[in-house]
Amino acid sequence: MQIKLQPLILLLLLLIVTATSCSNKQETSELKVAFSSFPETFDKITRNEHFTTLVNSNIFEYFLEYEHSTFKPILTSGWLNSSDSTIVFKIREGVHFHNGKLLDSQDVIESLNRALNSDVSLMKDPQMAEELICRIIDKFSIEFTYKSDFKSLMFTLAGLPIYNSEILSQFTDDEIAKNPVGTGKYYLSSNNDSLIVLEKFNRYWGEPASIDKIKIFKIKERADQLNAAYNGKIDLLMDLPVNEVKTLQKRSSFNIIEKTGNIVMYMMLDARRSKSPMIDLEQNPFTDIRVRKAIAHSIDTHTFVSRYLQYSAIVLSQPSLPESNGFNHSLTPIEYNPDTSSKLLKEAGYLNGFNLTIDCIQNKYPMDYELGEFIKNSLKNIGITAEICYNNSESFYNKLSESNSSAYITGFRNPGDYSFFSIFGLYHHDENKGLLNRFGNVDNELKILFDNHIDLEIDPELNEEAVLKIAEVAQNTFFVIPLYAPKELYLLSDKFVWNQFSHTINFSDFSRKDDKQ
Repeated sequence: MQIKLQPLILLLLLLIVTATSCSNKQETSELKVAFSSFPETFDKITRNEHFTTLVNSNIFEYFLEYEHSTFKPILTSGWLNSSDSTIVFKIREGVHFHNGKLLDSQDVIESLNRALNSDVSLMKDPQMAEELICRIIDKFSIEFTYKSDFKSLMFTLAGLPIYNSEILSQFTDDEIAKNPVGTGKYYLSSNNDSLIVLEKFNRYWGEPASIDKIKIFKIKERADQLNAAYNGKIDLLMDLPVNEVKTLQKRSSFNIIEKTGNIVMYMMLDARRSKSPMIDLEQNPFTDIRVRKAIAHSIDTHTFVSRYLQYSAIVLSQPSLPESNGFNHSLTPIEYNPDTSSKLLKEAGYLNGFNLTIDCIQNKYPMDYELGEFIKNSLKNIGITAEICYNNSESFYNKLSESNSSAYITGFRNPGDYSFFSIFGLYHHDENKGLLNRFGNVDNELKILFDNHIDLEIDPELNEEAVLKIAEVAQNTFFVIPLYAPKELYLLSDKFVWNQFSHTINFSDFSRKDDKQ
């Protein structure tokens, strides 16, 4: 999909160049990065897909962030509870948008209104929109009065990207998606089918980025990415295959960086529809929990991790990371037992198995293609014939958005250090939009637990028992089959230094080695 720069962004670039120009010219530093797929949109509030998040997180900023069980101010300078139902936020002063406008209370109000009410928003919440009363006290102060518990409001604000109110009022959703205007350390300079260019925003309110320009090249195949790096055309590669490490270690011009990963690989089954589109049966077998259990018990994830990832991954019992707050350490990974699988299929009336198509992401996560083939063979061993349909990121998520799938294999980046976020995203469903629960699977016991959890106070200790119970009940639905969390391997040119590692890649965390000396 080719996205051309519209007249709006050309005007914005003119404003940015004017605002950021300076008389002291210095040599421009640039970091060249390879992506196998490009963002689906530049409208941060509408997608949380991997590559979309990587780019948009460098363009936009949240009002708050939730990190290490604490709410951290970003575009607010602080807040005060004036009563049991009222909270006042101070807006951080001196923050510029990429179009030169200063952040104020109206920008926050309009961003929240769009998040809660727009059909394109992943955060759409009509109930909160109806119950929440917002009052602008002055240019840099907002009062929120909320009938329900403040916890859900705080978490909403912690995931709220802030947009310029003039942009929201003057342009359509399609125009906003092509012409992002945030407050982040980088702005979108240009974009086409093969190259995205981000440039440093010199009027950033905090510590500025070190690298002046980020060039992101679309290179779909892993082998082509490696060749581009060898030829000096790429400085940073993500998600290196483990089997390439020994070869790469012989090249002195690169450093291999291993990070504790925040990727969760999983398989999801359509347990909601009575007839599912990619299963050639009148009755969807996944509505029977025995069939879902049979699938889960047929996959020997431990063998996959040892064979293909050389133990450079953790086999998961639940779709979140063991170091996350609220992770239920009493749960164990689903046992590999093909005899149990065959017995369950027989009990459910599928002694001879059935045919289906499984969608699988490709060239995005470590060993994703090999995982698809491994699961195909695992199912074959219990009599289920699976065709694996491999897609790059854009095609894969477009197919899911069209509800044209019955089962899929993919991953996601854990959104923080609280396991509840990932469990909630995968298992919660309402009539608006799920975050990761793309089939809209519903379990009544889980729904009650989710509702009760939202009503608890903002206190990790009080929440712990509820979160552990939610993880246990979620595992027993078998809607999701947790697989593994791979360590993340990166190839970085020795010209650069990676100063710190966040939950997502922030290009501002990189600097040229010369700058550090």
